[in-house]
Amino acid sequence: MGSCALSSHSCHVKLFPDSIKALHDENYKLSSRPKRDILVGTLFTLAKSFRRVYVVVDALDECSNRNGIADLIVTVSSRKKEEINVLATSRKEQEFEVGLRDVSSQSILVQSAIVDRDIALHVRSQLSKDNQLRGWSGSVKTEIETAFVGGAHGMYISSSPNPRDVA
Repeated sequence: MGSCALSSHSCHVKLFPDSIKALHDENYKLSSRPKRDILVGTLFTLAKSFRRVYVVVDALDECSNRNGIADLIVTVSSRKKEEINVLATSRKEQEFEVGLRDVSSQSILVQSAIVDRDIALHVRSQLSKDNQLRGWSGSVKTEIETAFVGGAHGMYISSSPNPRDVA
């Protein structure tokens, strides 16, 4: 594996490292999924090949195994040997605030009237463009818009280890 310098030189990184190919081949033959500790170990091994690694986990609140994903984020974020930065997004939910408190360097609550207006504008636009939805009554469209805007309140973002290191 290579590393990139910020210059006009190109960066050549093997598309699929041997460890990933071996992991795939082994589990493909068995028609199984690799165990979590093997995946985490592979991530840590691969991370050693780079100066910095960014892992983005979107919509934690939509995960069926919330404790498992929170524990996984803590495991990855707590490892200081490798430079692994984690950005996780979720609706504001206490279990994530508490579960990720020790590894979260910054939390940002994205909840404002501006965001609500943007969502409402998008929903209204879609309701007016769609041939089937366009014929619905104004009260039904208002109810749909209210449900989407109300359901979108607050996006909880947690990043680690230090968002200022992103540069």
